[in-house]
Amino acid sequence: MTTTQNDFDTLENATFILKGRLTAPTHFVEGFTQLSFGTSFAKILFHNVIEHKTAEAPELRRAEQYLTLPTVLAIELAHLLLLTAKHAQAHVLSGLNAAEQEKIRSILRDFQPVTPEQELARDEVVLMTDLEKNKLN
Repeated sequence: MTTTQNDFDTLENATFILKGRLTAPTHFVEGFTQLSFGTSFAKILFHNVIEHKTAEAPELRRAEQYLTLPTVLAIELAHLLLLTAKHAQAHVLSGLNAAEQEKIRSILRDFQPVTPEQELARDEVVLMTDLEKNKLN
C-alpha cells in the first residue's frame, strides 16, 4: 500500500487539517465491558454481542477493540461527548424510545458544566460540612 501526503492529519496554524479520516478504518461496537483509569492511561475494552441472553443460555460477547489513551485525553473526550450531547439533546432524544430518553435525560442532568465560581462555592460547602463533622467529634 502506498502512503501519500493526503493520508495524514496535519496541524496548520493551530487547526488540524483532517485528511486521514478518509482512509481510517471504522470499528462498530455495541458496548464496553471494562473501563479502567490509571494515573497515566485509561483503558476501555469494547465488545459486540454475538448471542443474546435466553432462558437457556447467557449473553455471549466478543471483545473487538481495546482502546488505551492518556487519562487526561480520556477525560477530555468524555467531557466533549457529554457537552456535545447536551447541546444536541433534542436531536439525540428524537430517535429513542421512552426508556432510552429517560436514561439519556438522567445522564445529561448529572452533567452540568460548572463555572469556577460554582466550583469554589461547592468546595466551601464540602469544607463546611467537614468542619461541622469535626465539631461533633
